[in-house]
Amino acid sequence: MMKSNYREIWATPIAEYYLDDITIHNELVNIINNTSWGGDDSMNLFKEPCRFSEWVLDCVKDYTSKFNYPLKSASIQRGWCVLQHPFYDTFIHTHYTADIAAVYYVDVIPEHPPLEVIDPRPAHNFNMVHRKLCDGVNVGSGFSSIQIPVATHKLILHPGYLHHGVSYNLTDKTRTVVAMNVMAKRDLSVKRFTC
Repeated sequence: MMKSNYREIWATPIAEYYLDDITIHNELVNIINNTSWGGDDSMNLFKEPCRFSEWVLDCVKDYTSKFNYPLKSASIQRGWCVLQHPFYDTFIHTHYTADIAAVYYVDVIPEHPPLEVIDPRPAHNFNMVHRKLCDGVNVGSGFSSIQIPVATHKLILHPGYLHHGVSYNLTDKTRTVVAMNVMAKRDLSVKRFTC
């Protein structure tokens, strides 16, 4: 039984998983340290399967089962390491080419900014006054959003279309994460709903 937290916010499935095998975490750190990664998202960390990528795909299988999506297969299309240095932010974006967006927290502290997820419904309100009051505090200020706290060894899964970002790192410690694009193929032979 894997330690996890699943919830539906705005009818959007979001799940958090926690890696309890430190040896898998350490193998991931070795993969990151032994690549010619240049600080952008051009490097695919998982050209070959490893214990970490297999764990992520096990989490994807559990995640899709929560909202009745019979999974035929899943693969990590691309995975890359992101360093958020002090005073850097990660602008609001989507993983529009992915079915599922994933982020794993390699090295973070509680004071690092949370993952901020924007309400995907088109009728949500944008408030420019709130945006001006909060500018520089929350990356999604002015939008209806939620914040998901970060923690080392935590994996977050959500639909690739969901806008999300990270506000400024106001600590003196760099935060290290691995972001992934996951492709999920539904098993069409399994009926999702019965009448």
